[in-house]
Amino acid sequence: MPELILTEAQWIAAAVAAKAADFVAWDNLRWTTHIGADGKPDGQTQALYSADVDKDAFVEDVPADIVTAVTGFAADTTAPLINYAGATRWEYEQAGVVVDLGGGSFVTVPTDREGRAALKQARDMLRDGELLDENDDVLTDMAVVIGTFAAVLNEAQATALLKESGKRVQALYSTHASVLSDIASGTITTEAQINAAFGGE
Repeated sequence: MPELILTEAQWIAAAVAAKAADFVAWDNLRWTTHIGADGKPDGQTQALYSADVDKDAFVEDVPADIVTAVTGFAADTTAPLINYAGATRWEYEQAGVVVDLGGGSFVTVPTDREGRAALKQARDMLRDGELLDENDDVLTDMAVVIGTFAAVLNEAQATALLKESGKRVQALYSTHASVLSDIASGTITTEAQINAAFGGE
């Protein structure tokens, strides 16, 4: 156990073992989300050591019961699938949703959290009469540019697009929950099956 980078299940098992072994040093650790090679959270947590703690010495002093508790999860094949499911949902959430505006016009509406928040804030300002032109007249429509999404919208149009964005996000989370359930039951055992589940959205 050269580094304390653990899945949630491993962390819980180690914490229980530490308490049973009265290894009080464990309680002095702080934990942070571990970032994978792709620069995104990978579903693991990593120990943070204070400046006065010798990390190598600390790891060497970890009782055998804790090491056993952690490595006992090494054969668990569901953790990578769970992490992959979360990453896949995140990728779809960043991609936006294509909405048919009618008359052969389509637009990709943001579904990521920042994009949706920006669109909602602009819609709310328009609704509340807080958007003005250069003559201080209240605007009834607004120009919106969020990432690759650009449009001139009135309040009703912005609200309709927000609803479509919300529907997409909720569908993704519903799929994510279903995939996690299928991983737990053993119905889903491969990344290809996870891709198929989300690709059907």
